[in-house]
Amino acid sequence: MNLVLVTIDCLRADHLSCLGYFKKTTPNLDYLASGGALFRQAISVAPGTPFSFLAAFTSTYPLMYGGQLYVTNQRTALAQVLKEHGYHTAAFHSNPWLSSHFGYHHGFDTFDDGMEKGQYKSLPGKGKGLVRSILGTSSKLYKALASVYRSVIFVNPYVEAEALTRKAISWLRGNPNNSFLWMHYMDVHQPYLPRRRIISLFERHRLVRLNQKAQEGRHKPGNLSPEEVNELVDLYDAEVSYTDEAIGRLLHMLKRSKILDSTFVIITADHGQEFMEHGHYAHGLHLYDELIRVPLIITGPGLRGQVIGQQVSLLDLAPTILDLLKIKKPEAFLGNSLLSLMKGKVKAGNSEAISETAYKRSRQDLKKPPSATIARRIPMGKGKWKYICIEGVNSIKKAQLDILLRKISLRTDRWKYIYDEGKQDELYCLEDDPKETQSMISIKPKIATELRNKIMAHIEFEDKSIPSEEERIKARIKQLKGSRRT
Repeated sequence: MNLVLVTIDCLRADHLSCLGYFKKTTPNLDYLASGGALFRQAISVAPGTPFSFLAAFTSTYPLMYGGQLYVTNQRTALAQVLKEHGYHTAAFHSNPWLSSHFGYHHGFDTFDDGMEKGQYKSLPGKGKGLVRSILGTSSKLYKALASVYRSVIFVNPYVEAEALTRKAISWLRGNPNNSFLWMHYMDVHQPYLPRRRIISLFERHRLVRLNQKAQEGRHKPGNLSPEEVNELVDLYDAEVSYTDEAIGRLLHMLKRSKILDSTFVIITADHGQEFMEHGHYAHGLHLYDELIRVPLIITGPGLRGQVIGQQVSLLDLAPTILDLLKIKKPEAFLGNSLLSLMKGKVKAGNSEAISETAYKRSRQDLKKPPSATIARRIPMGKGKWKYICIEGVNSIKKAQLDILLRKISLRTDRWKYIYDEGKQDELYCLEDDPKETQSMISIKPKIATELRNKIMAHIEFEDKSIPSEEERIKARIKQLKGSRRT
């Protein structure tokens, strides 16, 4: 038996035609969903890649264990479990947050994160690093090279879907049995630029400027005109369709090679994307449904076509995969399998979905966040926490103190409560106000108190998992050493 897990960066649920979108964006995903389980209310554990994937692949909450955003010894990765049970494992993607530096290579026989041949090894990138080490970040030469580097990254920031699909198909042909394949498509992530062959250089330059304007003013309401937002949405939908075509080629290969008959296929996303619904563009800091409601399609032998309306969490993804393959889940996994729900026997999974992230109180007063991750969290009172951060692979001895604030949502079938350590909490009735436009925190105090108490219990549970400083440093050093060997 095989399993193919396809994840798509930034794909919001409401832009799939099988989930009611008015454009025909996803004919291949629609076809796949017609023969399996289509979840209408699948909720990501986080609005950004680092938090979301950690939860999905280890079935633990990202702010547990001090909020270390890499696969630590305390977390058991899905691929490790499958490898131990004799599966051939492979991963293909080009997202630096999912690289071996963060431990995502653990358990994979083949791990291609697009880093060796990508822009991260480019001449501008190397030159920028060299000048920074000699002259520092304030030099004019460094700033010039940094500008060039950003342009290189912006124009070609990831491996495109066509190339990624070719890699995956090549691997599957050599591993047709007892295999686990994970693919992560980046095309739906900004910047949104149609394939080079179908637009002029002048038009591409205009679109690059539009994407840059959106990115630079992503937290400034009014920075984008309604016409510009609509154009970004159209470009986003074009990238969704392009990715759908690539998945269609993958499915065609599986069917033609008769691999599909013995393969479970799962389609989902790490998070969605904001288009100014709440005054913001991009993703990562907020917990509204445009960011945490994602697609989830599960098909394969023994599964029937159905639409499931019950809310589920991606915390249940890894346990579900193991259950499909008849493997017992590790004790460290907090989620529950959705297989019994798909078979119509009983309700399963976590009906109350928790999503979470963390952010800085003041971007102006604090330095740029470190490139590696958050480490140990220490309470300081009044909603403030200290985080010891390790900055980069080559600076393990350099610790930086940051103050980050947590943001956590609890979503039921009807209500969503958003707890924010740095701002006013929010409460929305999703039945009457699905776009989350009017907070009812003062109108429904009893419901607000009940849901807030559950979030406080969740925070207390997470804090009990925080390792000692010595344990944290040892784990980080071991993780960094492991990433260097790959």
